[in-house]
Amino acid sequence: AGDLETVSVGTIAINRYAAGWLIPDMARFHRGGTIRYSLDPDGVSGAAFLILPTDTPGYFEVLAPRVRSGVDTGLPAEGIEVYRVDQTPAACGQSSGCSGLSRRTSQIPASSGRSSTAHVYPVGATITVRGVTLLVESRLGNTFTLAVSGASVTDRFLDDSGNPHAASIQFIADRGISVGCNPPLVTFFCPS
Repeated sequence: AGDLETVSVGTIAINRYAAGWLIPDMARFHRGGTIRYSLDPDGVSGAAFLILPTDTPGYFEVLAPRVRSGVDTGLPAEGIEVYRVDQTPAACGQSSGCSGLSRRTSQIPASSGRSSTAHVYPVGATITVRGVTLLVESRLGNTFTLAVSGASVTDRFLDDSGNPHAASIQFIADRGISVGCNPPLVTFFCPS
């Protein structure tokens, strides 16, 4: 936690999730399209964190609000923090991947020091991660609104391949009209 003035990292979302402080319903997954997300550090006024999955299992980015409250009152910067998580077998040296302390977590952009706040984006900031553009649009209280556009994975939905309506499904999903049928993962569209 970042409750001491000398601790600047805070409690990042993936660690709060691993500790059980955040539950799966507090996550959102952006697979593609242009969508606005509300993120609240405690998941009260929106999701607590946003995940940009990849086509490689165990490799993804996590975005979450970083605010001076609770156990993190000593943080030097507030905004949306971005971390890359790599818990693939190659990164962990284990055949089945890893989690917990053996998980590889790095700030985006990468930083050489733990006191850096370059990975914390204030309102108005834009960042591009693997072709996905993220704009921190606004903040109301501790809730941040993000505009996210682009695809983080090759296939937006796992169940529309070969469907004659795949192009239409992609069109309406890209515009946020219908983003999937299995929240919060939104990996399926359920075209039938």
